[in-house]
Amino acid sequence: MPAQSYVPQAQLEITTSEQISAFSHATRQKILRVLVQRPCTNKQVADALGETPPRIYHHIRELERAGLIKLVYTAPHGSVIEKYYAAVALRFKLVADFSAMPEQAAVASSALVAAEEDLQTAVTQHPNQHVHIRILHESTWLNPDERRTVEDLIGQLGEIMQKSIQSGPQHSNAKPLSLLVLAHYPAD
Repeated sequence: MPAQSYVPQAQLEITTSEQISAFSHATRQKILRVLVQRPCTNKQVADALGETPPRIYHHIRELERAGLIKLVYTAPHGSVIEKYYAAVALRFKLVADFSAMPEQAAVASSALVAAEEDLQTAVTQHPNQHVHIRILHESTWLNPDERRTVEDLIGQLGEIMQKSIQSGPQHSNAKPLSLLVLAHYPAD
């Protein structure tokens, strides 16, 4: 199957403890970011992340076991059969009832770790450039309509990011952006 013929679903709802556990690891979130863009071999993912293939292989297995990525095709390369993996969806949405799951804190923590690593990478890769950082940390009370508005805005941000990931840089002046939005509130 050629790489261009695999089309992941638009969104996967993460509902099981196994999926949450696989998703809540910072390295696995980075792997998913690579595999959302295109199918890759274990080595290609490792190269993209600056890691060793054996270290990435373990995470690939865990993501595949949880159903977050899948083997989309194989290709002979000399005496080796290369396995190409892709994310099963363009977006992953946590929808499980996390109130009784210890993984809830792990998911939030891994997202924060991944964001911190993205920031460190941006600063170290471009030491002579100013890095713009926008931080909004507010706690307030919202009525159900206001909360839905915030959820809709977060969804719109996700759609913008996914469209950009799918299409790649469209302008010569495009610059990289790392975005983390974390909202938490009691379930209805």
